[in-house]
Amino acid sequence: MIQMKKQLLSAALVAAFSSALAINANAADVTKGTINFEGQIVEQTCTVADNNSNQTISLGKAPRNAFTGKKSTANPTRFFIHLQNCTLAGAAGQNTATKVKAGFSSVENVDPTNEYTLKNKATSNIANGVHIQLFNENGTKAISPMKYSTKVETATVKHSLEDDADFKEIAQNATPDLIYIAKFYATNATVDAGEVQSSVDFELVYE
Repeated sequence: MIQMKKQLLSAALVAAFSSALAINANAADVTKGTINFEGQIVEQTCTVADNNSNQTISLGKAPRNAFTGKKSTANPTRFFIHLQNCTLAGAAGQNTATKVKAGFSSVENVDPTNEYTLKNKATSNIANGVHIQLFNENGTKAISPMKYSTKVETATVKHSLEDDADFKEIAQNATPDLIYIAKFYATNATVDAGEVQSSVDFELVYE
């Protein structure tokens, strides 16, 4: 009887130890993973006109009472990125893009907590509570630089850029303009008078 109890106790200890190993193994799996990257290289389709690669856009002067509260905007200002040398190269449509847009980005200046607006980087006489927001050509659909979505497809997590910038069709030998709108954006219920300065990088993105 004593021998049987010893055997049962030994079996229980082995089972408990095995369970602990299994739990630890599962816990270790959670701390590991694999990041897969994918993409495509396409034929060059357009280039940016020389005098458009670096621009300074003035939004003018907006009175403080132009803002009606947090998230309100003022002084919509249109700006252009002029393209040239657009082609539709590629055999039978392979590796060829037919649409283009500007992909805006700035790790330093984009503020995801305020609708992906551009932070005010003025260093003196700062207009506190004011950022700059980018819009598509219609001026009503905001652009969210560096905004990514996360989707789960067949147990795989996929991240994709969803900045809400509209694509423009590319025509052979065309010289299209990418047209966008910039506006002052209130991050607070009230804003201060002062200077507003910011910047954002861009590169051509194809589809």
